[in-house]
Amino acid sequence: MPCGRQRLRSYPAAIQQGKDEAKTMKTKTWTVITNTGKRADLQSGLEKKDVPKPTHISARDFVHWLAPDSRIDDNSLRSLFKQ
Repeated sequence: MPCGRQRLRSYPAAIQQGKDEAKTMKTKTWTVITNTGKRADLQSGLEKKDVPKPTHISARDFVHWLAPDSRIDDNSLRSLFKQ
């Protein structure tokens, strides 16, 4: 039985450690420069990225989600490419 109690005590500590790590991790925010419906040009500081339209999204939706002069973070950008 002590093993079970010991696990319960360490579990909240592991959750707290995960929260602390999440606070320190920074996600990059991208600004959409242009979007042709087939490709979007993104910029974050001096870094630039050319993003092709995912095959499972229509050009109209791609332009909607990455409208020119809008901002998007890395996590949202990744979720856009998940099917």
